[in-house]
Amino acid sequence: PQCPAAIAIPRCNFFMGTMMHSGYPDYIVRFLRKDRCHWPAVIHASPEVNGVIEHIPSGRQEMAFIHLSNDHVADILRKNNIYSDYEVTRRSHKSYGIAALIYRPAFRFLKSYVLKRGFLDGAPGLIAAILDATYQFAIVAKLMERRYNKKQ
Repeated sequence: PQCPAAIAIPRCNFFMGTMMHSGYPDYIVRFLRKDRCHWPAVIHASPEVNGVIEHIPSGRQEMAFIHLSNDHVADILRKNNIYSDYEVTRRSHKSYGIAALIYRPAFRFLKSYVLKRGFLDGAPGLIAAILDATYQFAIVAKLMERRYNKKQ
């Protein structure tokens, strides 16, 4: 058998002191062969892999990475501000209208809370989905602010 170019490992995400069941497994690609992978210069990008990616089964939870980076609401709010500034620069060519202030956050909320089953995580799931929606709102609002400031 051929050696994989990378391994995708399931990741357990923690928030508000509890493991989030919504969206599990969230896979993260690691253990990469240097000659087969390239990392794009984008925050939170996944590596571009030329070859087979071996997936550890999600049922092997004992092999999952434990992801503790967003355990507190304050951490997410701080990161959302930093990352939304980055997204404004990256999306500077976009021209969102007022409707985007509603539909982009609403879609992100529905994706987090319904499609990824955040509702199964109780209050932490609801809070996480609202914070996801707030992140989208911040991106659109900052892009609009930039556009309005250029007009003046």
